[in-house]
Amino acid sequence: MNGVNYFTDLWNVMDTLGLFYFIAGIVFRLHPSNKTSLYSGRVIFCLDYIIFTLRLIHIFTVSRNLGPKIIMLQRMLIDVFFFLFLFAVWMVAFGVARQGILRQNEHRWRWIFRSVIYEPYLAMFGQVP
Repeated sequence: MNGVNYFTDLWNVMDTLGLFYFIAGIVFRLHPSNKTSLYSGRVIFCLDYIIFTLRLIHIFTVSRNLGPKIIMLQRMLIDVFFFLFLFAVWMVAFGVARQGILRQNEHRWRWIFRSVIYEPYLAMFGQVP
């Protein structure tokens, strides 16, 4: 398998990216030039952990016990994301209507964003901002 065919598979790209992140994380953690470099190494290690965990879940799909459960969770997450998309559309529509009724002629973008997104989010949990 040559290099062009190797990188056509997404999992091979993810493995290579995970290895590069791991090496970069080690370099940043072992040679910290300042506090930002140490923090950058920690962030790179966290991204690397996410990539390797996704790869481990992909490997578990071969298992007789875990495989069907992982496939079932994948299908369930598709339905959950569809519900969350519809819920987000409804929340933004509620926020726009609430903003238009309660606060006319608002020109500050931060306050408009807060009134349209953040306040309906809080109202969903029963908190009135």
